Amino acid sequence: MKYKETKIKNLRQLNIFAKEFLQKILSSEKKGARVVGLIGSLGVGKTTFVQLLLKDLGIKEQILSPSFLIIKSYEINPKMRSRIKDSAFAKATADKQGLRIFHRVFHIDAYRLNSEKELLALGWEEIISNPHHLILIEWADKVKKILPKNSFQLQFSFGEKKNERAISTSPSRLISKAS
Repeated sequence: MKYKETKIKNLRQLNIFAKEFLQKILSSEKKGARVVGLIGSLGVGKTTFVQLLLKDLGIKEQILSPSFLIIKSYEINPKMRSRIKDSAFAKATADKQGLRIFHRVFHIDAYRLNSEKELLALGWEEIISNPHHLILIEWADKVKKILPKNSFQLQFSFGEKKNERAISTSPSRLISKAS
């Protein structure tokens, strides 16, 4: 995915962005788990984005940032996996390349971590080794040294008006250059 900035004016536009981003990561050919680094200031919308993305994956639980837990995992219902697999998007994508169906989502908040070693101690290597895992990491810049090279990055920033945001997308290898 190439660098791209999207202006978001309201929650509806963020929801559309989340749906489109989900389609991109479902259809990307990257190996291993899908890792998405979410970077931006406190209150800029990282957790709201995660909530919308998980809702699109059929997660019905209340989604809160795992600030004190560090990692929260959610199983994607097998019925939802079938729905994704049978969707018009999936059929169109399957002709071009494989479609990855996630079985589990890991929501990680790295804000309270002091080093990458703390995430490694929580089973990071095992989590990223499964190709059916989607991993969403808030404050990913705090653990950038252990992010897979084939990760995605979403950089959230405040817009000019109160509810406006800008989201920049790029491969995670740019995290270290942007920090």
